Formats: sequence, structure tokens, C-alpha cells
Amino acid sequence: MTSTAADHVFPETGGVCAPISEYSNVVVSNDARQLAFISGQVALGADGAMVADTSIEGQTRQVFENLGRCLDAVGMSWRNVVKWTTYLTEAADVSGFYAARRELFEDLYPSGNYPGNSLLIVKALVRPEFLVEIEAVAAA
Repeated sequence: MTSTAADHVFPETGGVCAPISEYSNVVVSNDARQLAFISGQVALGADGAMVADTSIEGQTRQVFENLGRCLDAVGMSWRNVVKWTTYLTEAADVSGFYAARRELFEDLYPSGNYPGNSLLIVKALVRPEFLVEIEAVAAA
């Protein structure tokens, strides 16, 4: 079975483990006339200052706010995102990240058709206070 959202197809992936969180194993873009590659976003506000809530949940919310602004800037929306790449600095933060993302995705992806995602635990990000960085690929 396959479901669709806009110009994207979310095929069933028999024989592959179901996603363990909010992402899809495969997302196919039927007509990628325009691609946007959004650089990794971190928990900085528009003023360049670190967000007040420096928990993994607070940083995740700010990162998604920044991603949304980047999508708006190129005339795209959440439904255009086909792939996330997520970097966390602590394995212990995975559950907090999942909880914050699940809360956000309830509104951003009410259909449950999520973009693909790779989640990596890395030694460090560019500044020690950053706990999460997310980059995206979007197609319109």
C-alpha cells in the first residue's frame, strides 16, 4: 500500500522494520522541479542568541522554528520536506528529542506521512552548548 501527500509518495516497505519514530523509510518525489537544501539549523533565535530553554526539548523546538522560517523563505512548507538529517550530541537526549518532535509533528504532519530521517549521535557540534542540529531537503 502506498499513501500520498502533495507530490510525494510514501511507499510501504515490506521486509523493512517499521520506523521507530516519526519518519518514513522511503519518500519519493514525483516531480522535483525545485529542490531546497536547508543547512543545519541550531537553537539560535533571529537575534543570534541562544534560546532561553537550553534543554533538548527547547532546542528542538527552536530548531524546527528556524527550519520553518527557511521553508517560508523559499515558498515551501513542511509538506515539501522529503528528508531530515538530525545530529544529537548525547545518546541520552534521544528520548527527549523524540518527545519534542512527536509533539511538533502532530501539527506539522497530521496525516502521519513523515519525511525520511537519519539520526546521528556525534561527538560535538560547532559550539558546545548546541545539543541538536537538523538539516533538510525539500522538493516542490
